Amino acid sequence: MRRPRQRKSSNVSNVRFAKSSLLLGKALELPPAEPIVEERLVRLTDIFQSKAQTKLVEYMLENRSKVFNQSTLARFLDCSPSTVARIIEPLIAARIITYERFNQGMKVLSLNIDDERTKLFLEFHEKLKSL
Repeated sequence: MRRPRQRKSSNVSNVRFAKSSLLLGKALELPPAEPIVEERLVRLTDIFQSKAQTKLVEYMLENRSKVFNQSTLARFLDCSPSTVARIIEPLIAARIITYERFNQGMKVLSLNIDDERTKLFLEFHEKLKSL
């Protein structure tokens, strides 16, 4: 029994189109496109996913001027550094926490007090403490 004939993909035409587009772009000397900054909607469930993450946010709000490393936060939360790495990812994506790698290894973390969301959290936290 013969197999049905498979249709050839249009990769060749896609490559030709891409090459012609590149050549056309070079000939016209188009300016480079500006980078797209994606504003992502941050939900409360992104920030307060677990008790550990909520405890971390509260701790960092109370110690807003301090800088931490991952192992210090792990000791405070009584969890592993890999758990801290997992729970800080959404906070970094929401720009509530900033981090830098120090000497190609240790992550140095701090509260991003310049971000508008963080300012709102600080204000909210202060109001809750005053009640």
